[in-house]
Amino acid sequence: MKIILIIITLLFSSYLLADEVMINNSGETILLKDDFTWEYIESIPEIAEEALLEINYQGITITVEEVRIITTYSGQEAGLRFHIKNNSSNTVTKLKITVYFLDKTGLAFFEKSYIVVNEDSWTNPIILKPNYTVLHPSDNDRYSTAEGIDLDEWDEGQIWFEVTEIEYAENE
Repeated sequence: MKIILIIITLLFSSYLLADEVMINNSGETILLKDDFTWEYIESIPEIAEEALLEINYQGITITVEEVRIITTYSGQEAGLRFHIKNNSSNTVTKLKITVYFLDKTGLAFFEKSYIVVNEDSWTNPIILKPNYTVLHPSDNDRYSTAEGIDLDEWDEGQIWFEVTEIEYAENE
């Protein structure tokens, strides 16, 4: 349980604001402000005036370069592109991001997880060494998609996301 609280504490920081969100042992969500004050909040989307498009997590900067409705062979879907920069001194061997799609009221109604770095991938093994950058998907003409999303409910382009799993190379 402690590890989950630590991860949640570190997950949310915006490039626009240095505020962070954490959940305490009682399950209450708290906004820690960069001016060393804090307040209880009802939900994470409440703190964002815009969708969260960049986070910094343990020296890893993750930016959503593009998020929009795209046309695929199976119809229209939500499409995303990520840009990930390793500013830490550790090699990342696995990085999983969960994206929450927001409705027109600003609340999450759909989520999708993406493994954007994975050294164990059979089709495209990727590691992220210190100071390296990776694009996901790696082809500029492609998008990661969110199949199953109700596009009529989605406020197009409005998302927030978090790191839900990270692994580092051993012996570093």
